[in-house]
Amino acid sequence: MNLNANLKVLHVTASIGGGGAETMLCNLVEGMADTGVDSVIVSVGAADETNLAARAKKAATGYHELGAKSYLRGGAFGRLAQIIREERPDVVQTWMHKADLFGGAAARKARTGAKIVWGIHARDIFAPEGYPTWRTNAFRKALAVASKTLPDRIISCSQAAIESHAAMGYPRHKMVWIGNGIDTHRFTPRPDARAALRADLGIPSDAPVVGFAGRFAPVKDVPTLLRAAALLMRERPDAHLVLCGDGIEAADDRIRAGIEALPDRSRLRILPFRPDMENVYPAFDLTALTSLSEAYPMSLIESLACGVPAVSTEVGDAARIIGAAGRTAPAGEAEAIGKAWLQILALPAEERRALSAEARSRAVCEFSLPTCVLRYRALYRELAAEKRGAIGSRTKPQSQPAHARC
Repeated sequence: MNLNANLKVLHVTASIGGGGAETMLCNLVEGMADTGVDSVIVSVGAADETNLAARAKKAATGYHELGAKSYLRGGAFGRLAQIIREERPDVVQTWMHKADLFGGAAARKARTGAKIVWGIHARDIFAPEGYPTWRTNAFRKALAVASKTLPDRIISCSQAAIESHAAMGYPRHKMVWIGNGIDTHRFTPRPDARAALRADLGIPSDAPVVGFAGRFAPVKDVPTLLRAAALLMRERPDAHLVLCGDGIEAADDRIRAGIEALPDRSRLRILPFRPDMENVYPAFDLTALTSLSEAYPMSLIESLACGVPAVSTEVGDAARIIGAAGRTAPAGEAEAIGKAWLQILALPAEERRALSAEARSRAVCEFSLPTCVLRYRALYRELAAEKRGAIGSRTKPQSQPAHARC
């Protein structure tokens, strides 16, 4: 067998939206181009009309969109199994919990012998609003049971998520840590972008700016962010807050109340999701993340790569990501979060420049896409070799170190 021949990886995802897992999927498929890996994407739902979806379609060697509302409606499960049967991949990589369970089962149903790799990109499994708790609990139990026999490997982007899933019943020996990666040439300090966005938003060039990038979803705890912003604005009348993401039109009463409670709403800017976040982060003086739960937040590593320090709640791998390039604070504690913002913004100019340099250096050393791609590719090749019979006995996967220093 020619081990240098291209291998085929088929990726299964619920949809191509604007979340961190979908961003990492797109980054990975783009990074795999010209590396001897053919990437096929199956989106069970209709892809959102976003730049991310366009990138995914362009980067993949094959793309299938089922347009189904769920894995179990409209014959989606059977169609997914048929696509896997026709594509005959070496590896089926699933993204997020529902894809893990149903995509993995479809791969097994296809009977092609493809190795199955689950992908963990969230630390917890939450019940959507209005969804019965018992169903979520049953789903957790089904995942725990299936994890023992269905996947050959389980990739987690977060060390914290490995621990929480092991506690849920996932077999620890199958789990491998591979942190998310970004294009650090795309996300880079951009004084021109900083000046341009601030001019567009009517924010003075020297005003302190705290920025948030993410969905206005309950897990992001935007109400706490707004309470911290109120503290910031009272202490720093020159400070501004920029919120960038989707979902503000469906914001709940707590978010609306938080906006109303700001001392000066003229210093708040709300932007829709933008595909060119590399032109947004440089306008911030620090990036804020107030989530109640995370795994390995893309917004933090993108922000650091742009030379922008971060303040995050103590969730997932946030503290490992930020290191000395920012601060962390307990989730839900607006006063502690606001004080951490004020501490960074109060640093002398020379210390803030040093913090920015640390953020950039950390991102280049530890979160570069080529390093991430190499780790995924090595695992895929190991599994493909097993599938093709090149390896007689399976080797135990080894977790990567928490961060590989430059």
